[in-house]
Amino acid sequence: MYEENELDPEANAALESLMDLLRNKMPKEYITMLNMPRYSEAMQSISKIVAYVKDDCPDADVEVSFDALTGTSLCLKIIADEFNVYKIKEFCEALKPANTMCVIPRLDSTVEIGFTYEDAKIPMPPIK
Repeated sequence: MYEENELDPEANAALESLMDLLRNKMPKEYITMLNMPRYSEAMQSISKIVAYVKDDCPDADVEVSFDALTGTSLCLKIIADEFNVYKIKEFCEALKPANTMCVIPRLDSTVEIGFTYEDAKIPMPPIK
């Protein structure tokens, strides 16, 4: 009949209809503003994390930016030859405000460490 990942035509049509409804109801543009308490907390955490990493690996590349999908999460990306933490308690304290952390080994024998801080910006309704 239908393969495991394939929808039958009726279900597919219903999903397309629902997606069209969502596309029509979604705002076409939105404005974001800094959520100052969260943004300040995130920036303090980022400063501490970067300081710990730079103590051990001064040539680490550091990038701070907002996420590309919604623009509301603040992201810290660190690329370094190695990642060592010697002050575990202080480092864990600095990590508390982060929502996610990921460690990715790279093909060029470096490691990428990413931290995400959600809700550093808040979406606002469009100005009419």
